[in-house]
Amino acid sequence: MKKNKEKILVVDDDKSICQLCEKTLTLNGYTVIATSDPCEVLDIVKNDSIDLVLTDVKMPKIDGMDIL
Repeated sequence: MKKNKEKILVVDDDKSICQLCEKTLTLNGYTVIATSDPCEVLDIVKNDSIDLVLTDVKMPKIDGMDIL
């Protein structure tokens, strides 16, 4: 399978959703960073070039729209 260079950030407070998305996207050749802690997002985007963000909208602490 062709390896894509695209890096996807998955943010969801449900760890099982993060794991499922990470596994599925990785199997399809994407580089994935997944976190269930929306407070980590700022550190992640400061240190990595992200091509796509998949985020839950309703989360405690930080709303998905605030992340975007």
